[in-house]
Amino acid sequence: MRTILAVLTSLSLLSGTALLSGLASAAPKPIPSSPIPPKFPAPPTASLLTVKPDNLGSWSFYVAAAGETSVANYTPVKLGIDAAPNVFLAPTFPQITPPYLFWSAKEASGDLTVRPESDRNTPGKKGDLIAMWTVPSTDLYMVKVNVDNKGLDVKGGDGGVLAVSRLGPQETTDSRVIDRVGVPASHLPIATAQGSIMVEAQAGDRIVLRINAGADGYADQWKLRYAIARTGPEGYLAQPPVVAQAPAAPLRPNLFFLGTSSDWANSIYAEETMQLMRRYVPQLGAIMVSHQPERIALLPFYRANNIPTLIQTWGPTYEPYLHAKNAFEVSWKGEDLGKPGFPLSATTHAFAMPHPASREAFERVVRSSIRSGFSGFGFQDMVWMWGAGRGAAGYNPATISAFRRDLQGLDQGLQLIPFSGKPSTFKFADYARYYLGGMPTPAAFGLKDWAQYQPITFEQHSKKLKSDYTPDFLLFDMLTHYEWLKMADFLGRTARSENGVVQIMPNPEDVANGADFLLAGQLKSVAMLSEEYFNGPEFLDGAYYHNPYYSQMGSKNRSSQGVVMESGGGGNDVPYYDSEVAYATALDLTLATQADHMEGDFWPSRWAPLSEAVKDPVLLARYRQLLSFGLGFADAKKDGLRHPQPDFLSISSRRIFRPWDGGGNRWSWTTSYRLSPENALAQSGFNFLGMGEECLSSLTAPQKVVLFTGDPPTEKGWQQFTQLIHTGRIKQGFTVAGALQEVITKTFERKPFAARFPDVSFAMRDVAPSGPLTLRGARIGASNYAPVGIIYSDKKPGSTVVIRLGNEPLVVQRSLGEGSLYVLLFDPSLRDNKTLTTAVYEALLQQIGVVRRWQSDNGSVARIYQKGDLTAVAMHHPQLRAPSAAGPDYVAKRAWPYKMDVKLDVKVRLKPHQTYNWVALPSGAKGQVKAGPDGFARLQHADTSCEIFYLLPHIGNNKAKLNAIIARKQTFNEAMTLNGIVPSL
Repeated sequence: MRTILAVLTSLSLLSGTALLSGLASAAPKPIPSSPIPPKFPAPPTASLLTVKPDNLGSWSFYVAAAGETSVANYTPVKLGIDAAPNVFLAPTFPQITPPYLFWSAKEASGDLTVRPESDRNTPGKKGDLIAMWTVPSTDLYMVKVNVDNKGLDVKGGDGGVLAVSRLGPQETTDSRVIDRVGVPASHLPIATAQGSIMVEAQAGDRIVLRINAGADGYADQWKLRYAIARTGPEGYLAQPPVVAQAPAAPLRPNLFFLGTSSDWANSIYAEETMQLMRRYVPQLGAIMVSHQPERIALLPFYRANNIPTLIQTWGPTYEPYLHAKNAFEVSWKGEDLGKPGFPLSATTHAFAMPHPASREAFERVVRSSIRSGFSGFGFQDMVWMWGAGRGAAGYNPATISAFRRDLQGLDQGLQLIPFSGKPSTFKFADYARYYLGGMPTPAAFGLKDWAQYQPITFEQHSKKLKSDYTPDFLLFDMLTHYEWLKMADFLGRTARSENGVVQIMPNPEDVANGADFLLAGQLKSVAMLSEEYFNGPEFLDGAYYHNPYYSQMGSKNRSSQGVVMESGGGGNDVPYYDSEVAYATALDLTLATQADHMEGDFWPSRWAPLSEAVKDPVLLARYRQLLSFGLGFADAKKDGLRHPQPDFLSISSRRIFRPWDGGGNRWSWTTSYRLSPENALAQSGFNFLGMGEECLSSLTAPQKVVLFTGDPPTEKGWQQFTQLIHTGRIKQGFTVAGALQEVITKTFERKPFAARFPDVSFAMRDVAPSGPLTLRGARIGASNYAPVGIIYSDKKPGSTVVIRLGNEPLVVQRSLGEGSLYVLLFDPSLRDNKTLTTAVYEALLQQIGVVRRWQSDNGSVARIYQKGDLTAVAMHHPQLRAPSAAGPDYVAKRAWPYKMDVKLDVKVRLKPHQTYNWVALPSGAKGQVKAGPDGFARLQHADTSCEIFYLLPHIGNNKAKLNAIIARKQTFNEAMTLNGIVPSL
């Protein structure tokens, strides 16, 4: 879970200055919007208490010396009324250009023009103007302000601060400031500031607006417009504008999105950073964190430079509204998750996703984002509440009502465009059939019909004394994931109705957080999917072997699937990568996932020029980290490199529903799963594509080899797998005896595998075998082996022993129709069995022409990418992947450093006898290597933990191509100086 990058100030500095001539442009004219739904009325601009000339007691005005906060030392300002009627201040100081103040009193809103010099040398030393409003009744109020610093002469004024504070009836000191808005100098291109804040006030409280200009002795003249409006809890939500701004820059491929706060991104300091990023990452987008985007005046710079902009939030500050609407989730123990006590509880993360109020909250922010001139909205960390325990939240009455409608088929369903390209409406019964092959009847749960459905409670479960898996739990998990998809679809359709886009970020697809990245990629409405990759770079295993499955099975009309990286812990802490590791990891991750976009979170919001901000070493490290991410992403997109065609498929359980594996591993991050051989194969140089069990429904192309390791498998999956072997669509199937002990049926039951498939039965052995490995009598492997974990024996006749360990069977084979099924009788997922697993699979796969693409003698790990005759080999040393690196103080220790006393050492299979030139990034090293008769060429590099090697045959103009690649090292070095602001690394 990422933390938000800064305290989200409500009153924003909304000014900017053009650092390069010709880049800024005038603000575009508003364009009419489609009619806003009635439930989104125009936001109030005035209090319900109407202020008229005979009712001015609610407002009072004062002047005071700059910094003076004692109410006793305030000097009241004399008011008068003209025929308009308007209120004016009698000019107390003749030297000050009149009108000193002009106030329209038609409603409880103000329109002031004032020269607010805070120079103590002014007559009377009364520099600050103070407007004070007495609260008529206890309520929630919205204070809205807009300030233009017009200036009075050529020099103009230097700006200042408008402070908002609240005084209790008995308070005598105006020091309890709620918020501030910085007013820019009048000579700046955009000398405007605006904002709004919610204030909970009691009757008799005073809300104070204090105008304080810098003491420059020149001519600040501010035009201040303000309103104080009584509002309900809806005031905490976004307030969609009635009139939309001009459309923002549209999305396009290959964008690097820089994440930061919305206030800072539209300040006078933002353009310098954006220009710096564009120098090195031309395809730039901006993500701005805000929960009320209508407050933001988007700098013209973004449209003028075709920079797409997204608003992003998970809804902080929406909590009072959710409380008022009873829209927080409830746990299976009946606990109100709107109250503190659990991770995420009492925050918007704990909202009841199907609740109408939850939908309204996020519908508002989507519409407000797009109508306020942004390209779209991103829902960061979009998760089903998991803080009360995995699978323990979803008992809000509105959630249960939604579940019942889903089960009855009364909801509107999902609008999908699957990989086949044919649009369809997908209901919950379809969802259940997609994953489980069937939909149980209400009677299976003791119900007459689904209208009676009630999720099992903790008390009911305890009385039944059942295991952590029951059909009730699986049904509940599927309902939560289906509702998560419906929320994503709803937001996507809302954005499309406003001609904008929605970005969904599931953080990541994990057990119990509701996310289903696979089906989200088939939603017709969702334009952007962004998977988060944080902490140790060993996540590249899952990214390389699993993530491509999402895009291959996704919708043909998808706009963008991408990744998110962070500049430090939670996006805000000290970077945990060295800059070189950040560059190599971003480049490798982009190629591994074939990401259409990358998001870098977050650029620190230091309100100062870069030349000042870089004096903070942590900020400098984060700036370099984000530049490294952007360069790595941009360089990855230049060459068009892709995975080589997989030599075989490996099917496993994505495990987003119960029964989960014990560790809750994230399928898109890892290949390390119970009973799966993938981790050993991935680290031994085999080239495969990992897929979820549900892919078997659409596996149309003939496959030479498919590994199947459901844990446990579904009845549907096993039937499809064996049927494909029978028909010869899969020639050689591989599975593991340990995975064939239980099965999840189409009625959601967990049953003994042999009870459902009596022709399959494997029993545990009492004594584990040991000794040499033999394949049909011939010795294989380098030594004797003694496997750990459970060893099985085949209890059914008809199998042929293919591999023995000592004298005991270790792998058996059965003929199934036109294909063969191999069953391993040991656990290939265990770390201590890695060498045995590698030897067994290498021997079996070599028989059918599948060989390793690379190998290493020292544990170095590689990932291979190709385009034409260009090959890239991304390498990690095992010390960079060591679990010990991620200890509790890993951030302070820079857990993933670049410089190490190690040697990268990998042999890569290329064209036999061919000579290759190579270059390596980020080191900038060069070399030449010749492949042997077996095609293997050895690549080595000392003293660094990771490198990307680029190889081309030693022919033609390939050397010039490599020189162009190695020139990226110089660009990287320059970027690390922030274009000359600081010394190089």
